[in-house]
Amino acid sequence: MVVSQHLSVDGSPFFDPTLYRSLVGALQYLTISRPDIAHAVNSISQFLHAPTEDHFLAVKRILRYVKGTLHFGLSFRPSTVPSALVAYSDADWAGCPDTCRSTSGYSIYVGNNLVSLSAKKQPTVSRSSCESEYRALAMTAAELLWLTHLLHDLKAIRKPAWLEALNTQRFFVGCSTHENAKKNEKNICCLDCCTSICPHCLPSHRFHRLVQVRRYVYHDVVRLEDLEKLIDCSNVQAYTINSAKVVFIKKRPQSRQFKGSGNYCTTCDRSLQEPYIHCSLGCKVEFLLKHNKDLSGCLRTCKTLQLSPDFLAHQDIGDDDTNHSTVVDDDEAMGSSSGSENVSLPCTEFVRKKRSGLYVCARSAASISDEDMATSISRRKGIPHRSPLC
Repeated sequence: MVVSQHLSVDGSPFFDPTLYRSLVGALQYLTISRPDIAHAVNSISQFLHAPTEDHFLAVKRILRYVKGTLHFGLSFRPSTVPSALVAYSDADWAGCPDTCRSTSGYSIYVGNNLVSLSAKKQPTVSRSSCESEYRALAMTAAELLWLTHLLHDLKAIRKPAWLEALNTQRFFVGCSTHENAKKNEKNICCLDCCTSICPHCLPSHRFHRLVQVRRYVYHDVVRLEDLEKLIDCSNVQAYTINSAKVVFIKKRPQSRQFKGSGNYCTTCDRSLQEPYIHCSLGCKVEFLLKHNKDLSGCLRTCKTLQLSPDFLAHQDIGDDDTNHSTVVDDDEAMGSSSGSENVSLPCTEFVRKKRSGLYVCARSAASISDEDMATSISRRKGIPHRSPLC
């Protein structure tokens, strides 16, 4: 039956009320997994005491619809924001032609999954459509409040899965899948698989949401720009590493706590700069769960999150043993003039030995002794710098 069709008690009685009640009772059980027929079954269930021919026609129409949509059903799947409660409500006005009462309904989702559904007639007559809508909102708000307390009592929703993975997964350890490969440290977190991976695992996760994890003063950090797409990082102190702002993942309690006149972390009492009150993402999450008992207000929807091209290009550097760079062509020459004499030194190619910093001419490489080569290779060129945050 269509939503705009309103059934009435008027009409010729149905010849077999027992058959009508049996079919309607079966459809009521079906609404548990088929919420799309809940409103129609609610309408025909109001005439079990005295069904008419029009009521039985409505039942047969519902049965034909169910037969054509056997593949429909209620499914549950992982959600990107599992702790978010989302509700929808609606109501008509004086939809029942016999009692002039309105029908209200609501559906409530936890993440992307439907957990509560209702379609029922209001107990009293509403004098306006606005009053009918407000009654539907009041019913929805009461159900939302009850579900919120239930989830908190069951502790069913604390953190999203990707946030739990950032706190529990081990990074900068060798990848067991690629243990014989070079550069196999796990420095990437796959938010969809909730696991840590190495650069060699990227082909199997290329369509997933990925976040690069770096190490700063022996702690794991993530770029602030990437975290802002997933969760609100306000009031969390950020640090600058190679012109990029990063945020610590886990809390870092101080060995000697000191509370001065400045700001300090609300969780681990670490001294902070103005106006920050959290020293890491873990401290903020713990603070919100302790006081608000919910993270839905600061979580954000992010369907795609890929690594920067600079990180992928940085992983390819150093695969070759030597890097060749053509400096002077065959027709050109490098010369040094003294007065009116020009001395031309032809040189075709310069070769850079890996990790040596030595540039030699290919044609004159034979003139360099092995002792000079070994001395140049072992020489340190200043203080080593941290690799850039890609």
